Amino acid sequence: MDRGADSGTSSAWRARVEVAYRLHAAKLFDLLRHRHDPTRVEDATQEVFSRLLGGVEPHHRDAAVVLSLPYLVVCVRHALQRRAHRAQLASDRLRRATSRGQLHACEVQSLDSTAQPSVEPNERVDQLAHAMARLSDAEREAIYASTDTGVGDDASAHRLGCTANCAAVRRHRAISHLRQLMGVSR
Repeated sequence: MDRGADSGTSSAWRARVEVAYRLHAAKLFDLLRHRHDPTRVEDATQEVFSRLLGGVEPHHRDAAVVLSLPYLVVCVRHALQRRAHRAQLASDRLRRATSRGQLHACEVQSLDSTAQPSVEPNERVDQLAHAMARLSDAEREAIYASTDTGVGDDASAHRLGCTANCAAVRRHRAISHLRQLMGVSR
């Protein structure tokens, strides 16, 4: 196949996905925001359309189905369910870690540079555990996905089920909220 024809097909597919986003994103949000957290609905919608943009165009007849509102609603609902499942797993891991006292100093390391000198290390770990418990499940999962040793941005993005840029934004927001809960300024 001619490479120029392939890129033309790719740009045509991207244009169709962008049109579908403009047509359906607001409707998807309105349909799902009553049952799910609006921020999560927005993130899941972005994830679905990002996957469509990065994917290969389906056969001509299937493309209309893939970009239809009912199909997109199902895709976004599945993305929300996957996120809820991962958040539950992260919550379970946090509960097990804090109940056994397994929060390690490496999880506090990025916060230690701004720690108050009068706070004892054990108190700092307790503060961290309390602040982590106050974060949303999605925020905890974003932090855990990025703090695993030897895990790069691509692996943490895969674990979160999103793009590397989206994972970086989630991590930044989660750490900012964690800093705010702990009373730590940059």
